[in-house]
Formats: sequence, C-alpha cells, structure tokens
Amino acid sequence: MSKGVQISLKQLQAVELVVRHGGYTAGAQALGVSQPTVSNLVLAAESHFSCKLVEKEGARVKGTPLYDAIRGQVVALLALSAEIEDTLAGHRDLKQTTLRLGYTTYQIAIPYVAEFAQIHPGVDLEARAMATHDLLPLIRSGELDLGFVTALECPEGLFGTLVTPNQIGVVLPQSHPLAAKSALNWSDIAGEKLLQREHSSGTRRLFEAAARIAQADVTTILGLGSWGSIAALVRGGAGLGIALEAECGQEPDLLFRPIRDRNLRANHYLVTLPAMKHVAPVRAMFDRVEARKDASASDDFS
Repeated sequence: MSKGVQISLKQLQAVELVVRHGGYTAGAQALGVSQPTVSNLVLAAESHFSCKLVEKEGARVKGTPLYDAIRGQVVALLALSAEIEDTLAGHRDLKQTTLRLGYTTYQIAIPYVAEFAQIHPGVDLEARAMATHDLLPLIRSGELDLGFVTALECPEGLFGTLVTPNQIGVVLPQSHPLAAKSALNWSDIAGEKLLQREHSSGTRRLFEAAARIAQADVTTILGLGSWGSIAALVRGGAGLGIALEAECGQEPDLLFRPIRDRNLRANHYLVTLPAMKHVAPVRAMFDRVEARKDASASDDFS
C-alpha cells in the first residue's frame, strides 16, 4: 500500500469523467473545472500509484486495461460518496441523481421503468435497449448502473434478483399450419426458416444451446436487432420467429407456441455490481421489482 498522500475522490472522479466523455475538455466540463485542472487531477492519480489510468486512442481518451478492471468499483465508490454527502446535507430523497440502465425486453422492463419514473420524478433516468451480452460488459465496467437481462441464472459476479420466469418458443402467424398445435416438437421446425435476435442476445444463445443438446436441425436465416423487426418479418411470411413468450403478449395477430424442451426456460433478472446495490437509485429500482413480486404473490393467495 502506498504511503503519503492518498488518492482523492476528486482525482478518481476526474479520471472517470475523462474516460466516460472521451477527452479532457469534455471531462473538465462535466466536472465543472478547467481543462488544466482536470489534467492535473488525472496526472496526480497516475503519479500516486506510478501507473497509467488513461490513454489515447485516435482522437479519444479511454481507460487503460488497468483502469477498466477497477472501473466498476470506482463508479460505485463515487456514487456512494455522493449519496453520503447528500444524506449528511439533509437531502435524503432521490432528487438530482442519475440512473443509467439497460434492458433487453421492453415488454418486461418498461413497466418497471415507467413506475420508477413516476415515483421518483427527480431522477435523471437513462434507459438503453440492447442484447444481454452487449449489456453485461457495460454493467461490469460501470458504464451502466444496472440492467434487465435474459439468462438461465443470475450472471456470475453480479448481484441480481429474478424479475420473472419465462420460456422461449416459436412465433408464427395465425394462418400457419403449426398454429393448430398447442405446443411443438423440435421436429416441427426442422427445415423452417427461423428469425432470431443478434448473436449477443441471451434468448438466441439459450435457444441455440438447447438445440445443440437436442441435436435439433434448425436453420436461422436472419439475426435481427429488435423484436419489432422479427414481428414484422413473421407477418410478412419471411419465416418463424424465436422469442420469449412475454414478447408476444401485445401482438394479437401473432401466436406463441412453446417447444417441448425444459432447456428452453429463460429467466429475466435485474442485475448490478455488488458494490452498487446500496446506491440509492439502484436500490430503489430493486425495491420496485420486489414490490411487484410481493403484490403478485399476495394476489396468488387471495
């Protein structure tokens, strides 16, 4: 451990903002100081531990591999320190805070996001749609505070709670011959043209893993970036969609048919870094999920 003057939160904040905004000028603006000041803060942080924390990549400044490895903890530390300052100053609500989240399935995530925004109107809420395996690295690096992801189990190294269990199946138009069946076998879709999400999709990875285990013959003709694209192409007769059952509930002209395979179970989790779970806005989102689960459980026993 280094002796002497310890690294300060201000220095860490300067490093993080320079990396987040991709440059010293933008980082200085975000921190509310001059560019020379933010440059000195970053240099002081690097000098303290005799290591590089930021580096140039073309016109942008990015974190070094060393900083990227600890970035999630730095973001959590800065968030907690800001919360402590607010609490000590007497501001115990969630006003003037920011929550950055990602989600994979809007039909599942957006009701929670909308409810959170209504209850906590002072929070600056940023929500980004992306595939599970594009989202997870951003959570681990601290680029996002938390995320709704599709996975069989809670991703390793993250703190999470189960939002809802789901299953993966086939989406088809009502006029398709397979619509007469209540559930399908792998053999029913052999030779069918399948429309899936991109390769980084949690749903696609779970589906293809189950197909390999079953030694099923499946043919994917397109990998798409959104559920809306899959639904439109299914309607147009381009093929059959592969999706979560929850994605199909708002599509009255399309049908969902499960495949008889227990490996096609897909859970939806809300996840964050363990160090972030006590940060007020993150904790508040988890509280919304738990409150809905408690309400649902009460309805089941009423």
